[in-house]
Amino acid sequence: MLFFAYEGFMKFLEGSLTWENYKRQVIDPYPVMRNFHLIMGTMVGGMEIIKSIISMISPQRYFNVLRRVRKEELYEVYEHVISECSRVIRPENEVDVYFILTPFMPSSMSVPAHGRMNIILSIAYEVKQLPLVLSHEYAHCIYVPKIVERGIIEKFTDKLSEEEFKQLICQLWFNRPLKWGIVNEGFASFFPRLVFPECSIYDALWMMPKEAIDWCMKNENQLKDHISKNLEKGGIEIIRKYFIAGSLSNPPEGFPNQTAYYVGYKVIEKCLKKVSLKKFLSLAVDDVISSSKYFP
Repeated sequence: MLFFAYEGFMKFLEGSLTWENYKRQVIDPYPVMRNFHLIMGTMVGGMEIIKSIISMISPQRYFNVLRRVRKEELYEVYEHVISECSRVIRPENEVDVYFILTPFMPSSMSVPAHGRMNIILSIAYEVKQLPLVLSHEYAHCIYVPKIVERGIIEKFTDKLSEEEFKQLICQLWFNRPLKWGIVNEGFASFFPRLVFPECSIYDALWMMPKEAIDWCMKNENQLKDHISKNLEKGGIEIIRKYFIAGSLSNPPEGFPNQTAYYVGYKVIEKCLKKVSLKKFLSLAVDDVISSSKYFP
């Protein structure tokens, strides 16, 4: 199903710009939004930081976004992309999509809630970019359940406390080794090529600036060697080094941000030249990396 959850943010802007009103209008109507903010809180160091960010927003910035958004256009994107994605891989359960607007913009994420994966997608992205972002997150919703322990996603119910959620999201995501993130994000990054064969690597890696992708191409051997020595390491610092952009990032010296997306893309590209998509979806993370023969 499709949810225009950004309408709650519109109501927030029309009222008092307080955390209490934000929670009432943006978070409370949808459990998935609660989980999204708890994930963001885990990344930035706690919900108190999230609350402080909310208290300092500048409304005009968001009104500028809202003025260019057409609900009919968002619906057309949703219908087209979900249909095309389903032609490549049909989901076992319907994938819910939430078009959102929050202070973290633009942002997208596959979020576990009410026992399954859901898509969070900001309307702050340019409309022409939405199909790429939506297909990327769709791939996560399909793929993550295949590479995690059976039953773990089903534990993400609406009854979890904040502490229980934090422990579970660390188990699901933050505490995984780098190799897991590379394969997971790599598949999501390569998936737009399967859905829209005409798109380039620059399109598929929409989260990376062109100059960062060019750097990865030029320094690929150095990048492969560096990443291969860190594949078994995990935790927030690894995520900051190789996956995150902006002020939270902390890449190795001389490296651009988010290099793991490029490496993951290349791993999946090489693996899918050797095995079918059906076979790929049955492989464990280690087998994907081994089959790709990407690393020295």
